[in-house]
Amino acid sequence: AEYLVDQFIPRVGFIHEFEFSGNRRRFSNEPSDSSFFKNNFVDSIKVDSLRYARLTNIFQIKIYEAPDRKYTFGKRAYIGNDQLWYKFSTPGKYYPAKQSNTFVGGGIFRNEGKFWQWEADGRIYITGYRSGQTELSGFINKPLAIGKDTTSLRIEGSLKTLVPDYFDQYFYSNHFEWTNHFNNIKELHLGAKIQSQQYKTTVAANYALVGNYIYNNEEALPTQASGELMILSAYLNKDFESKHWLIRTQLLAQKASNDRYIHLPTVAGFISMNYRTIWSKVMHTELGVDTRYNTSFYADAYQPGTSRFYLQNAQKIGNYPYIDLHVNLKLKRTQFFFLLMNAGSGLLGANYYAAPDYPYYRRTYRIGLAWSFYD
Repeated sequence: AEYLVDQFIPRVGFIHEFEFSGNRRRFSNEPSDSSFFKNNFVDSIKVDSLRYARLTNIFQIKIYEAPDRKYTFGKRAYIGNDQLWYKFSTPGKYYPAKQSNTFVGGGIFRNEGKFWQWEADGRIYITGYRSGQTELSGFINKPLAIGKDTTSLRIEGSLKTLVPDYFDQYFYSNHFEWTNHFNNIKELHLGAKIQSQQYKTTVAANYALVGNYIYNNEEALPTQASGELMILSAYLNKDFESKHWLIRTQLLAQKASNDRYIHLPTVAGFISMNYRTIWSKVMHTELGVDTRYNTSFYADAYQPGTSRFYLQNAQKIGNYPYIDLHVNLKLKRTQFFFLLMNAGSGLLGANYYAAPDYPYYRRTYRIGLAWSFYD
């Protein structure tokens, strides 16, 4: 007997997206720390506060791909609005600000095809603080059948003209104050990636060109670069897996055209080695070691008065392997783990910093026990 099964295939969708987000920052310092900051605009203040909130509504019409039809692709168009509120407050002074940005956009896409998948999107802000900002992006993904392997080649890119962030233009606190009139930022990004499922390997390269780049200078103040900044990067991810072993490796190489604006480690790597077995057919055991490393570089320093990282040329960090050891045991419903963090502390040097003057953990261990209950 033959059976007919009805399948619902959507053709058109009307979509409304609603999002609300916010953040509040409160900074306080004791009077004994007054010499830490170069400026004290309000001498008596001990607490600075800053608030930010955003409400976004997007109305979209979407024409879906038709999997029952050949040579079709999806389409979408939308209009959206952002309502944003900013507030800087100190005793006797109050700096509120409100913005409203309206944008339109759309795109075409093909994600159901077996021959290839692709997508192209665009957005432009037509009113508000970000008026004139444009964002174009797209990608092409091509599956490649090489023997039994399923390999894919992905090429992506974006071209953007961005209005500088509000906090890069305006900021007020007891220790920092600025009003800037930066030009729009120009960004071009191109990337290519080859991924092999059979060999568990990913190779990728990226090219980025940024004009009017904004960075925080050595005084921790936002500054706009006078020239263009180019960044080249490439990475390799490779996994090795057998009955008992799982080894994950990641390697990144990168280079910026001008270290006056950005500092990057030339090479960074990660390797995770895990041995897995079952004792007496009941005790699941995993022993592992994770190692992270990057070459030394002048990492950005942290300014607590603004919660920003900024350029510095006094202290290099890096050239130190962060080694974590772990043991995981599972017996029926009981799980136990032991983690030894930064095992090389004191043995491989002491240059273990997350940022200048902010050291990473010394050798530290953690122990945990979990027991699952069932109804």
